[in-house]
Amino acid sequence: MGRAVVRELAGDACQVEAVIRPGSPGGKALEEVENVSIRPCLLEEIGSLGEKTGLKEADAWLHLGWEGAGSANRQNPELQRKNIGYAMESLKAAAKLGCGRFLFTGSQAEYGICQGPMREDMECHPVSEYGKDKLEVCRRAGEMADDLGITYIHARVFSVYGPGDHPWSLISTCIDTYLQGGHMEMGPCTQLWNFLYVEEAARVLAKLLLGKTPGGVYNVAGEDTRP
Repeated sequence: MGRAVVRELAGDACQVEAVIRPGSPGGKALEEVENVSIRPCLLEEIGSLGEKTGLKEADAWLHLGWEGAGSANRQNPELQRKNIGYAMESLKAAAKLGCGRFLFTGSQAEYGICQGPMREDMECHPVSEYGKDKLEVCRRAGEMADDLGITYIHARVFSVYGPGDHPWSLISTCIDTYLQGGHMEMGPCTQLWNFLYVEEAARVLAKLLLGKTPGGVYNVAGEDTRP
């Protein structure tokens, strides 16, 4: 999703400072993209991004960095909790650079298990550590952003799929299995689910970041929900 939104922003003639982990394989795909500068920085050093990379100023900050986003680590409390600190340090770094807007990518996991539509104004009851800590960022960062004079946007991203997706995701697994002539064993498939193609998600995030959208929580999802 990060690579897709960088390409979307660069295509809109924005100058993008793409902050990536040193040696990140995903960064290779961005090296030839026009209007993009690569800024290697460890997530635990993000609070001193300007000093580490020489970056002097920026207008807006899109935060997608999160350790342990894969399914295997989503219930690891110690690992997940570190990300709250990384997000808060990022917000402080954004203020130092003069950013007027800060967009954090939250998750549908913040809502927990629901029987009906997930709406931005409903009470959240996350189950996973991943969802709990994303929700905690929403609370803490929203308060800090007010103090810093930054517009804080919390985008709860639903099920994004497409190039670069985890190979173990449902859609990737199905496609790979069917292309090899295989068979997928499914459950009853009664859950209502919402999928969004990665390039569409990137367009939404870019509009939220660069537009005049007021601060607050926004669901980033498709219009088609089905079992």
